[in-house]
Amino acid sequence: MSLPSMLCWIEGGAALIWLGLYCERGILIVEILSRSRSGVPATCKLCLAGKLDSFNWTNAKSTWAKAKFNQTDAKFYEAGTKANAGTTREINVPPPGAFVIFQSLRYGTLYRCKICGEVWYLDGTEGMMSFVQQARVPLILKWSEQEIVLSETILAKLDAIGRTPPDIFGNGCQYSETPCGVQTILGESIDLAVVSFQQHAPFESWRESRLGSEIADVYESPYALPLDVRIATSQADELRMGFAPTTVEVPDGRQFTLNWRPNFWARSDCRASDVKLSRQPVDWANLPEGVPTPTNIAYFVADTIDCNSRCRARPENQDPGT
Repeated sequence: MSLPSMLCWIEGGAALIWLGLYCERGILIVEILSRSRSGVPATCKLCLAGKLDSFNWTNAKSTWAKAKFNQTDAKFYEAGTKANAGTTREINVPPPGAFVIFQSLRYGTLYRCKICGEVWYLDGTEGMMSFVQQARVPLILKWSEQEIVLSETILAKLDAIGRTPPDIFGNGCQYSETPCGVQTILGESIDLAVVSFQQHAPFESWRESRLGSEIADVYESPYALPLDVRIATSQADELRMGFAPTTVEVPDGRQFTLNWRPNFWARSDCRASDVKLSRQPVDWANLPEGVPTPTNIAYFVADTIDCNSRCRARPENQDPGT
């Protein structure tokens, strides 16, 4: 199933343009064209850094090819945008020729803008190009040095805890996430942790990412929600923009509302293990008190498969726009 592209507003002041929807293995997938920050000016007129968070690389190449503009100077980018605006809509993604290869990774590639030098990450399928904060680059390079494979003992413990599925719109399908506690090789005990099995580099600035190679052991987190609750939150429908509620209850009968698919319980007056799916009648117009999601979660990134075999290595001298 596909739908025309449209602009959606999501919480946090972000503008999302999507190409359409399709179903894969029973999960509704939203195909993204671009994700940007509403009302925020770009710091670079060529790559749109500061405003644009990510964009569809394949679509960008096709769009700029049709517009017959793929120059590296900002004034040509602006000219191409104006030329295209009268026929379809403003070109709101950078031309592929704006980027040069910075570093080939074991899955994906880092690029730099030819004008401002900001770093961008193109995933291993060459599907999405995403902005990378400078502070995240060393972690990505470290991640790319070698595969991160966890021991069978740790895998068995994670399997017993159970992973949190992606939601019904496909959000989270790029990860296989299991909430847990982590004992690091340096002796840290981290109760709010998620082991994230993924192919792509840990470029996301909103995740406090660490490498799975730091893990010495895992254990059940005292703050992790039960698996059946987490599965139910992944199946919640979106009642309004940015709000997909699941009602739960605690032993004293009080009800609470979880939004989207949180992994952890952030209240101190009840143990996470005692949280149950609510069987009480729900007034959808007057939902119970909401429970915020903790923000101090550490994400330990590990490999799902041999990512090197999935890399599309490109010769260093090949034009990224081809």
